[in-house]
Amino acid sequence: MKSAWYGFVGFALLNFLLVVGGLAFLAVSGRIDRVRVDTLIELISETTAERDARLEQAQVEQQLAAEAEIEAVKLAEPPLTAEQWTERKLESDEVLQERAERLKREVGDLRRSLATERTELDADRSEFEREKSDFAKMRRRLREAEEDDRFRVALETLASVPTKTAASMLLEVEQVSGRDQVVSYLDGLELRQRGKVVAEIEKGDAALAADLLERLRTRGLQTAAATTTPTAMESPGG
Repeated sequence: MKSAWYGFVGFALLNFLLVVGGLAFLAVSGRIDRVRVDTLIELISETTAERDARLEQAQVEQQLAAEAEIEAVKLAEPPLTAEQWTERKLESDEVLQERAERLKREVGDLRRSLATERTELDADRSEFEREKSDFAKMRRRLREAEEDDRFRVALETLASVPTKTAASMLLEVEQVSGRDQVVSYLDGLELRQRGKVVAEIEKGDAALAADLLERLRTRGLQTAAATTTPTAMESPGG
């Protein structure tokens, strides 16, 4: 038991001597002095919360000192005279006037830009409407030409078949496209062949044949009126 106690005491004494020797070495080499020891003690004795509170308090005091210095400088300046106040007001008014003029110019530029874009948009729209109209006219011409070709082919076919067959074909046309289309085909036939076809239709439906003849007569009158009206209008001037 005594030997263990002696061993522990010897170990503690050895550590103490090592610490004392290290401190002596630091003191001799100039790495430690009384000021550093005090600083180390103060650093160790202060908690982190206390340090943060101290730094915050120092910052607040520094800010208050700066504000007090600014206020002191303001108080040290002499008060503005009426002329100085007038000059400052004029300077402020000039700044406001320049801002208003700049804003006015910007608004004017924006309006001109919008007007230019509106003009270009209207021009594009007009061009589009013109192209649309031209395209519609072209389609109408193509459709009319196609219908004319089909009508011519159908009329040639109708004229080449026997009278009874032609009458049957026109009765089918009347069911599908109406009597005006039948009248158009009859109007395109030669007079003699037209009479034979109408006579054939009359055998089966006299009322239909009479209506077709009336429509042919009316169309002939309309065509004659359309042809003679321009001439009648020009004759008085001649």
